[in-house]
Amino acid sequence: MSITIKPDVTPHEVWENRFEVPTMEDLTKPYTKQLQEYFDIARERLNSFEGVTEELAWQGPSWKWCLSYEKPDDETDAWAFLVPHPDFVIIAIPIKVELATSFPMRRLKRFVRDGLLAGHRTADTLWPWWAINNKTSLEDVLDIIKRKNRFVTANNAAAVTAK
Repeated sequence: MSITIKPDVTPHEVWENRFEVPTMEDLTKPYTKQLQEYFDIARERLNSFEGVTEELAWQGPSWKWCLSYEKPDDETDAWAFLVPHPDFVIIAIPIKVELATSFPMRRLKRFVRDGLLAGHRTADTLWPWWAINNKTSLEDVLDIIKRKNRFVTANNAAAVTAK
C-alpha cells in the first residue's frame, strides 16, 4: 500500500483552513502586483484612523481568514473587514442603518451604491461589501469608511456632551 502525498497547498486552501493560522504573505501570495497594491493601500488607510486596531482572525465560512478592524467607540461588530480572498480584495464595512440612510445615494458612484443596496441588514446594522478591482473603486469604498468615522466621532462627541 502506498501513500499519496498531496502537493503544495493551494491559495484557497490556505485561506479556508480555519485550523492553521496563515501568514499575511501566504494569504496575499496569489495576488497580482496590482491587487497587492490595492490590499496594501486599503490596509494602510484602515490602520490610519485614530484608535483603530487590526487583527488577523477567522471570521467563519463567509470571510474565512481576514483582517478585522476594531475601533473602541464604534457600536457595530467591527469597524471594517479587509478580506484577502485569493482571487480579489474585499472590503466589508458594517454600517448603522441610521448612517446608511443619510448617504446622498444619487451622488454616490454606482459601484458604492450597489454595494450598499445589496448589503444584508441585521437589526440596525447594514453589512455591505465590495470586491475591489481598480484604484477608483478602492478610493470610493475608503470614502465610505471616512464617512463612518465622521459619524462615529460625531455621535461619541454628542454622547460625551450630553453627560
